[in-house]
Amino acid sequence: MTETIAGVPSLGEALAAAEESTGLRDWGGDGSWRPGLGEVLAAARADPQPAVRQMVTAEVARLLAIRLRLADDEAAHPEITAAPIDRPLVIVGFPRTGTTYLHELLTLDPATRAPLAWESRTPWPAPDVATYACDPRIAATQARYDAMLATRPEFRTMHAFGARLPAECHEIMMLHFASANFWHRFGLSSYAAWFAAARHSGKYRTHQRVLQELQWKGPRGRWTLKSPEHLFDLAELLETYPNACLVQTHRDPATAMASLARLIYANQAMYIPRADPREVGAVVRALWGTAFERAVADRSLPGVDGAVLDVAYRDLVARPADTVRAIYERFGLPYTNEFHRALTGHLERQRSGHGDGGGREQVRDDSDYGLTARDLAGAFPGYRERFSRFLEQP
Repeated sequence: MTETIAGVPSLGEALAAAEESTGLRDWGGDGSWRPGLGEVLAAARADPQPAVRQMVTAEVARLLAIRLRLADDEAAHPEITAAPIDRPLVIVGFPRTGTTYLHELLTLDPATRAPLAWESRTPWPAPDVATYACDPRIAATQARYDAMLATRPEFRTMHAFGARLPAECHEIMMLHFASANFWHRFGLSSYAAWFAAARHSGKYRTHQRVLQELQWKGPRGRWTLKSPEHLFDLAELLETYPNACLVQTHRDPATAMASLARLIYANQAMYIPRADPREVGAVVRALWGTAFERAVADRSLPGVDGAVLDVAYRDLVARPADTVRAIYERFGLPYTNEFHRALTGHLERQRSGHGDGGGREQVRDDSDYGLTARDLAGAFPGYRERFSRFLEQP
């Protein structure tokens, strides 16, 4: 690697280092991820924190190596990309609107297949059904979570972490270098501005390619996915998966944004001494405000709006089983007795205090982030008008 502790490689140096480390040279025919890589590296070079530059450099090296491995598998095994991703069920709600909880419930269905945390982070080598339950990547991923939670135990009340838990798609999107995660994790504000400024074509080709890798030798089932980042481009999501079934969850933006800002600030503060809650709040408002605008614009398209079922957070929390049934009825999915037993048993354990509760946080307005209800009064008028009936508090 050509970078020093104080530096970050150029795009060419990063590519060359990945080729040297893997012994591979073929990046495949799609280069639409390269502009994002350039932006990540430029933002890291401009960051004054050596720790941030080191972390980003290491993450880029990891992601590029995976891209090369995936391209190599695709060239050697064309059957991987010949296999379709048929009718995935995708949760596309804003962060902190119950998306993780709903994903947890939907993946109790034995007919589903969700990318788990360990395989989303390390999709190569392709998971194998024969070793799926004991793959060494499970322990490695869990060790990373355990170390993080030992340092920041408050995360346990904010979100659920576990190597075997269903993962969000933004881990996969990082392989396209088009993901809000690069700001969430590393505080790269200039990258966040670039990410929000335009749509980034090709990212769902990367997304699809990873799912194909995971199902190649691994377990099969109806893909059940989730990420708030899908809100940035519902139209391209449906171009790639034309028969996808989308579920958009809704909650008052002030409540959801304040909760998201606290989670992001806690994450950034682990590594970034300069992390400032007001700055975090400002970027959350700008970045995810763009997600609201894009989602409203895309929902005006009949081909998009007809593929979406809207769910209010209040209803999901108050009547989770009914919410799941409504989703299955809306999309004509088979609601089996086996799934019903798994769902009701899981909910009963949570009610009796024996479940993990999904790591959900008790949310309140927090002026430290500039995201109180007063701060956001009048913000996101298009979203509030379109989805007002799903935002009313009980």
